[in-house]
Amino acid sequence: MEKTKRAEMMFLRVSSEEKALIERHAKKEGMPASAYIRVAVLFDMVLAGDSEAIKHVASTISGKALAAVREKLYPYMDVSLTTVKG
Repeated sequence: MEKTKRAEMMFLRVSSEEKALIERHAKKEGMPASAYIRVAVLFDMVLAGDSEAIKHVASTISGKALAAVREKLYPYMDVSLTTVKG
């Protein structure tokens, strides 16, 4: 799998408390704050059902990671739409 080139930059303002919270959680996940923020934003788009974000995430992560995403998403899925064959 080819690594994504990231040349574009975005800047955002946060409070000192927000910065500390983001950095603490990023460290806990073993990633830089920028990667943590990127993943959080993309995950929010996926949860909102944004098809472009879903395609992007699915095309850039490994099968193992995709399975983990599915597991995280399962509680948010509308099970009433699931058909059970008997």
